Amino acid sequence: MKDWRSLFQKRILERGRDYFYEDAVRELHKTRDGYEAEVEGSEDYVVEIIMQDESIREMYCDCPYAESGLNCKHMAAVLYAIEELRGCMENDLTVSCLDSTDQLSQIIAEADEKELRAFIIKQAENDRILRQKILLHFTDTIDHSIMDRLHAEAEQIKEEFEDRSGYISYEDAWDFEERLSDFLYENISLLIGKNENMLAFELVNQVVDLLATVEIDDSDGIMTSLANQCYEKWTEILERCSPQEEQTMFSWFAKRSSSIQSDEWMAELIETFMMNEFHSRKQLQEKMKMLDDRIRDYQKCTKNEDLYFARYACERDIIMRISCMHELNCSDEEIRVYRRRFMTYPGIRELEINDLIGQRKYDDAIDMLCEWKKVYHEQGCLSVLYSKKLIEIYEMLKDEKACKEELLSYLFEYGQADIDSFRKLKTLCQKKEWEALLKQLLEDRRFRSIHYELLNDEKMYEQMLMLLEHEQNISILDRYEKILFPLYPDKLMDLYVSYLQKEAACSGSRAKYKNLLCYLNKLRKYPGGDEMISQIADDWRHRYKRRRVMMQEMHIAGF
Repeated sequence: MKDWRSLFQKRILERGRDYFYEDAVRELHKTRDGYEAEVEGSEDYVVEIIMQDESIREMYCDCPYAESGLNCKHMAAVLYAIEELRGCMENDLTVSCLDSTDQLSQIIAEADEKELRAFIIKQAENDRILRQKILLHFTDTIDHSIMDRLHAEAEQIKEEFEDRSGYISYEDAWDFEERLSDFLYENISLLIGKNENMLAFELVNQVVDLLATVEIDDSDGIMTSLANQCYEKWTEILERCSPQEEQTMFSWFAKRSSSIQSDEWMAELIETFMMNEFHSRKQLQEKMKMLDDRIRDYQKCTKNEDLYFARYACERDIIMRISCMHELNCSDEEIRVYRRRFMTYPGIRELEINDLIGQRKYDDAIDMLCEWKKVYHEQGCLSVLYSKKLIEIYEMLKDEKACKEELLSYLFEYGQADIDSFRKLKTLCQKKEWEALLKQLLEDRRFRSIHYELLNDEKMYEQMLMLLEHEQNISILDRYEKILFPLYPDKLMDLYVSYLQKEAACSGSRAKYKNLLCYLNKLRKYPGGDEMISQIADDWRHRYKRRRVMMQEMHIAGF
């Protein structure tokens, strides 16, 4: 192959080579136009390399990085594998003949011990990460110098991916996540294995603090993924802690939770861990005291710009406080008295209703819900919740009249497009009454999202087809194709042809063209479908001949 390395950024090329050495390239095989393989990573991705003579004509990978139009590490990994397959490996890959674990083990077993030790020392002197791994793995005592190097390594990972302004771009975000994930996995596991639980805890905390300072394009949820990994490592450490170490961890979380500002991303992570993972009596009592202090502070809030958050946070803390009371086995009456101090909060009212239902005090629950419906009538979302709860209670009590009245209110007064509720309503209506209601809801645009399901339930297929012709919704057409095909094959094919021509008029990605060709193939089962496919394919080859990727996909698909 002609030199392809210039197609990649240096760091991407290095990561691709790492993937190749790690045997991440699977199922590499030759195709009519090049090669295809699967690459294992945080997820598995399919890579396709299209060749022309000795040049790369096109590369495709379904990872998010490549979808943005850039050449990714998975493509590079496959190209390294292709070179190995074709027997033209360059100097940086001359050890490929030794890449199997068995062969490597055999060579190490046969090597001179003194020479091997000297080789490892030399490599470690030139490779900071290898040196750190050796020190951490083989030392009996983890001293401050080793931990200082680990802390420095975490900072260096961040700095490596930052640009001059300190920002990590979308193109580098995935590699940043992968490097930091590897750092956590390797080092925390080693520290825990040596029973250095507090040092492991300290290192995870440093990563959390580091993430709090990162400026990153988080379009793909990288920060959430890393936060979840930190949570998992905390859990792993906590499971192996002594009681004294557990209390040290709890004290750290309590201190950080009380000092964190509401706009910091790690607030929810730290708060969630502290509330979910510590359950001794002393810890529960400390959590309750802390929650009481915060609840009082939130209730004192008078600034308009802070009121919304204060109400949200106060309700959250009250619910967590009640959860602690349950864990401490407080009496039902004590919990009930506490709860009723805060009935202005929707979440607390929900707890009260559930408590009444649990005690089978249905009349009290109904009276309370009806009252709240009136009080909060202008706050539609709350009235909807109370109406839905009333329906559930009437169903439990088998009160069909009350259930029907509440369903009518829930559906038509509040405009809830809930197909299951309409189905319930039908079972409570006479035939003529239901027909009138059905006509009303099919004319009401608030219920557009469930029109097709209702038409399908009622077997009103002609009306469904008319609606499809009007809306041209391809996903709905796919959903009901099997039902409509025996009845209206010609009209369905017309709908698909219309969709194909409309979508083909706008250029797109390789994935889009593959999708269009799948739909084109779908026409084969329709009467006259083969002839229609031939006409469309001829038209596209003539009209869109300058779209190189589209023409390639048509060729690959046999058009």
